[in-house]
Amino acid sequence: MKTKNSKLKFMGVVNITPDSFSDGGQVNCPELVLEKTREHYKKGASAFDFGAESTAPMNPAISGEEELKRFEELLFPVLEDITNLRKPISIDTYKPEVFKAVAEKIYSVDSSAELIWNDVSGSVDQSLIETLEVFPHVKYVLSHNLAPKRSLTSRHMEYQSPRLDLEEFFKTNLKELSFHENILLDPCFGFSKNFEQNWELIKYMPDLASYLKRPLVLGVSRKSFFKAITSDFGPENDLSYRENLHSLVISYWAENLPQGSYFIRLHDVAVGQIALQGQQFLT
Repeated sequence: MKTKNSKLKFMGVVNITPDSFSDGGQVNCPELVLEKTREHYKKGASAFDFGAESTAPMNPAISGEEELKRFEELLFPVLEDITNLRKPISIDTYKPEVFKAVAEKIYSVDSSAELIWNDVSGSVDQSLIETLEVFPHVKYVLSHNLAPKRSLTSRHMEYQSPRLDLEEFFKTNLKELSFHENILLDPCFGFSKNFEQNWELIKYMPDLASYLKRPLVLGVSRKSFFKAITSDFGPENDLSYRENLHSLVISYWAENLPQGSYFIRLHDVAVGQIALQGQQFLT
């Protein structure tokens, strides 16, 4: 069964990492990258998000060379098949040199590909500005991360504020990026935020979206602040318990977010589709 038209669209995550917090090492060859991407496509994904470095705080940062090598070995061999699906391709990296290399490769395969740069660093610096000037048509995701510089991105939990002030963060940085038209905003759940702040932000998203009036990327899929609740009920079904919470959040947003453009970033697109199917019968 298909859902009615929704303001929520889904971005399927494909982690080509050995150490991501929920599925590291599972997609470890080009064939599995393509299989996972096609799975998202069949479940109704509107975009695919490929990441080659885990920014979970327990994992060490890797070099740009190592990150690019993962893209080269796992994504590049199946790029033609993926671009043929005709969906936007999101590159999840905070390193401008890695984004540039991957984007150039994708454009060499399909010059009309729609690209998104999913940059979780929160750093509006010269390297970002120079890269966006080279790629004026790329959609750029500006993320709320309080790490003071790009190289400290994965240490984001060392940099928190007692007050969630996303309005000021985005307002200040959007001024710096006023030359670039294609910007999406990501409140970046789990980054520079404690347990209570993440839940406060989930509840506050409808008001924040009304204030920002911008396309948003929202991702709470399998986050550790879910696990803080579900772990009390035993590890054997922890993932299903977390996905239940995830579905509840998506239903809340579907009902309460104002009209606009929203990408929900998630590991299993079916969780979002099921949430929308249930929600449409209850409103």
